[in-house]
Amino acid sequence: MIAYLEYFFAKFLILFSTLLPKRAIFSLFKNLSILLFFLDKKRKKLTINNLKNLYPQKDEKSLLKIAKEVYIETSKTLSESVLILTNRVSKEKLIESIDDSDMKKVTIKKDRATILIAGHFGAWEMLPHYFAIKGYEPNVIAREGNNSLIEQNITLPTRSRFGTKTIYKKRAGVSVLKALKNSEVVGILIDQKAGAKNGVLTDFFGKKCYSTKLVANLKLKLDIDIHAVFMAREADGLKLIVSENIDYRADEVDSKDKKIELMSENYNRYMEEAIKKYPTQWFWMHNRWKL
Repeated sequence: MIAYLEYFFAKFLILFSTLLPKRAIFSLFKNLSILLFFLDKKRKKLTINNLKNLYPQKDEKSLLKIAKEVYIETSKTLSESVLILTNRVSKEKLIESIDDSDMKKVTIKKDRATILIAGHFGAWEMLPHYFAIKGYEPNVIAREGNNSLIEQNITLPTRSRFGTKTIYKKRAGVSVLKALKNSEVVGILIDQKAGAKNGVLTDFFGKKCYSTKLVANLKLKLDIDIHAVFMAREADGLKLIVSENIDYRADEVDSKDKKIELMSENYNRYMEEAIKKYPTQWFWMHNRWKL
């Protein structure tokens, strides 16, 4: 019953949004996010505690203000997804809204096995749409949603709108290997807690956490390129941030486990750099440092 209520509420919001101007959609979700910020005390407290890893000197009042902005930034991601799902953003308009000047400096080959590492940062849902429109046909690893109705009728149609292919996390290994061996592009979000079983203990903003070791493992096994990619929001639109090919293999150590640890920490550094530049645009509500 709860699953149906969640689904019909989500459908109502989406249908209601089709009656609104684009600016009003962003305003609607912004106000809902602010309401959630005040009501969800547990998640708000977690957000503030996480922010202390970046701002150890700031007082509670300052952190509260930053945390509120984090909620508002997340509402923009939801608004963008609704616009995509309801066909109110064309390929041309989406590309026009993005400053992709970094792509002129960095070569990401369409016929080369490539991993794009990213995170829940900025307009993260727009990233795969951009690469799909540009002809990369990306495969993106994602966690299957708890509500199958929302997953099948809202989330998947939104993600696949321009050609992105979803690989569910639970059975990602074989599918990712197959895609890379076929010289395809795979997107992996590296900023979620991986757990002791599937992760490696790394440093992130000066504090230990478990990070995925999948990227490092694949780099050691296969001849692949790796680029860090992020879609940041700026005053005049979206900006695509793309790194050079990350070819670091920790050759200075012999132990494979140590190699994976050092390589995974190196990937974290790219995430940290983006967050430091745009601190409110990361999903600080996630319990990243849970051991």
